Amino acid sequence: MVVISEDTQNYLHVHPNDQADKGPNIGFNTNFEKPGLYRVFLQFNHAGKIHTGDFTINVKA
Repeated sequence: MVVISEDTQNYLHVHPNDQADKGPNIGFNTNFEKPGLYRVFLQFNHAGKIHTGDFTINVKA
């Protein structure tokens, strides 16, 4: 997963948490340097097909 700040000054590359099972839920942990809007892009393989998801999160102070 990559996370990019609205001003494109902050970039995070985040790997999923280690999990005993392989889904269907995926957990991630990270920290943000400052509040603001961030775009999140995620790619994952399910049944041999690559899926891409994207969304926006609002990090509060």
